[in-house]
Amino acid sequence: MTTGSIPQREPTEAEIQTARTALEELTRQAAALGDRKDAAGLHYSMGRVYGDRLGDLRSAAACYQYAFQLDPSHRPTLEAARQLFLAAGRLDKVLALHEREEALLASPVERAESLRAQAALLLQNSHSAEAARRVHRALELAPDHPALLAAAVDAARGDKPACVRLLLRFAAAVRDDVQKAQLLRRAVLLVEEIQADRSQPGFAQEARPDAEEPDALYEEALRKLHSADPKDPIGVLGLLHRARARNDWEAVLRLCRERAERTGGPSERVVVANVAAYRLGKVAEAMAEGARIDTYLPVLTKRAVKERLRRRGPSAA
Repeated sequence: MTTGSIPQREPTEAEIQTARTALEELTRQAAALGDRKDAAGLHYSMGRVYGDRLGDLRSAAACYQYAFQLDPSHRPTLEAARQLFLAAGRLDKVLALHEREEALLASPVERAESLRAQAALLLQNSHSAEAARRVHRALELAPDHPALLAAAVDAARGDKPACVRLLLRFAAAVRDDVQKAQLLRRAVLLVEEIQADRSQPGFAQEARPDAEEPDALYEEALRKLHSADPKDPIGVLGLLHRARARNDWEAVLRLCRERAERTGGPSERVVVANVAAYRLGKVAEAMAEGARIDTYLPVLTKRAVKERLRRRGPSAA
C-alpha cells in the first residue's frame, strides 16, 4: 500500500458495501485457516481493504500486525506496514521494519537495497554517522552499485576526504562519460575546498588532513577528469597550475597544444609558440606553431624567437 492509495475523500455507500463484502469473504477464508501461516496473506489483504478502500488506518494496522504474527517473513505485509508508518511520520517504526526485512533476505543485492533504504531514513533523522555505516555495509555487499555509491557520497558529506574517495570510486563505476566527468569535477572542487580549509590560520592542527593525501587525491581526480573530458576547463586549468608549480614545462606545452588543437584559436597558438621558445628553447617547434597562426601573428612570434636566440647565444640554435 502506498500513501497515495489512501482515499482522500469519504467512500460512497456503494464503495463501503463492496468493501464490506470483500472483508466478509476474506474473514471467512481466514477463519477456515485459523492461526496457520498461510492465513497471513488473507489478513494482509484485509488490511489493504481497510486502508485503501475505507481509509481506516487503525483497522489496517491491526490486520498487518496479525499477519506479521502469523508469518514474520511475509514481505507484502512488511512493505504495507512500512508505508502505513511512513504516512504517519513514524520513521523509527519504518526503520525497524526495514531491519526486520533485511534479516530475512538471502540475496546480497536485496540486502544492500534494504540497507540503502535504512540509510536514507537515518539521514532524514540527522543520524549521518549511522547512515554512513549502513551504506558502508551495503557497499560490501554490492561494491559497484551506482545508487549505493550515490548514497555513500551523501552520507559522507561531513568527511570531505572520504567523500572525494567515494566520488572517484563512483566515477569508476559509471560508463557514461558525461556523468563520469560530473562526478570527477565534484571531486576536484572538493579537494580544492580541503586545500583551502587547510591553509586557513584558524584551522585546527589536529583536524588538518595529511598533506600528501589531498595532493594525491587532487592529482588523481584531475588526471581522470581530463581523461573523461579533455575540454573541461577545471581539469585543464588544474593540470596547468600543477605543471607550472613543478616547472614541468613539457607538460604545460602538451596541455597548451591540446587546447590549441581543440579551439583552433590563434591566441592559443601564440601561447604554445611562446612556451616552446621561451621555456624550452624549442625554436623549430615555435616556428612551426607560428606558421599556423594568422598572417600578422607569425611576425610577432618570429621576433620573439629571434630575441630568445639573441639572449641565449649561438648554442641555442
